[in-house]
Amino acid sequence: MKLRNKIIVGVIIASTIGGCAKGCKNFHRFKRIRYEQSQQPIEAIVLNESYENRLSPVPEKHISGLVSQAYSNETVKLESSYTLKIKTENGKIMGLSVIDGENIKKESLDQLIEKGSKIEFPKGNYIKNNPFGRDFRETWIYEDTQTATKRADRIKVLYKNNNF
Repeated sequence: MKLRNKIIVGVIIASTIGGCAKGCKNFHRFKRIRYEQSQQPIEAIVLNESYENRLSPVPEKHISGLVSQAYSNETVKLESSYTLKIKTENGKIMGLSVIDGENIKKESLDQLIEKGSKIEFPKGNYIKNNPFGRDFRETWIYEDTQTATKRADRIKVLYKNNNF
């Protein structure tokens, strides 16, 4: 390879590495800003709550000609859903579906929240220790969002309505 070709290849490699480094720096800055936006708290009052258990059939799996009920002998499984009707501090009414968190089940949260309770949850779905940065099961809440999904471990009960 001639000296001229080596110089050209060197310049191309150097500019590629420099461009990647600049792009990575911008990406990390974007990710940090997006994380900060994601953590903005939303406060809301619970207007109504709904907890429902239902039985659903376990789908059959066909493995090498054998029919299995999901590797066990169960034919139905118990599924639950927990939904809150809330009113945010800016007066918007929306539905919030609660899913199980990393270490807190939605059933535990159900025991803490009742009609009139004040709750707080983050606006976005960025999570600090998540390798992907986001939890795609959660919803980012925008101005026009009417329904959303949040994990139970990301909802904080600020006060409970104690009208006994």
